[in-house]
Amino acid sequence: MYFLLEINLSKKHLQRAGAFILFFLTIFLMHPLVAVPDGHAGIIISRGKVEDQVISEGMHLRLPAYQQIVNIDCRPQQMQMQVPLTSRDLQTVNALLSIHYHINPSGVAKLYRQKGTAYESTLLTPVIQESLQTVVMQYSTEEMLFNRSEIINKSSQLITRSLSQHNIVVDKFNIMNFEFSTQSNLVYL
Repeated sequence: MYFLLEINLSKKHLQRAGAFILFFLTIFLMHPLVAVPDGHAGIIISRGKVEDQVISEGMHLRLPAYQQIVNIDCRPQQMQMQVPLTSRDLQTVNALLSIHYHINPSGVAKLYRQKGTAYESTLLTPVIQESLQTVVMQYSTEEMLFNRSEIINKSSQLITRSLSQHNIVVDKFNIMNFEFSTQSNLVYL
């Protein structure tokens, strides 16, 4: 009789242990731990709604099936682009420019809510093109040759002001090259 009681207890213990293992295995497979890599900020999305709280680098717990974490890169980044512009004398000018920027980690949730993860194409590129065109339109092609640093400064101020509203910090802006159309008879810079 003692032997039967011991078998019954061990079955009960095995069932409890199996349930316990199954419970933790289920939780483990649902990935409750999320890592936010160095130089990134994590955005919490709860049932499709972007939370204002931003999580920092490291390991964090989340509620599986309720919360999702999106990592946004806040490290310094560089973007180069070719921008077609029109001068005051209606000449076509292509500008090769470079911008160094980073995202302010505290404002990542707002940026994600407004522009998503494709902020380079939906925000940076249009702001840069519009700001540069606004400045270049004030100069003729000849004046552009002699006022390049002034054009860079004015454009940088406009771009910095516009992007700061979206929590993007401009570290450096530079126009590397102006290429004028052959009709203007000007040389490359």
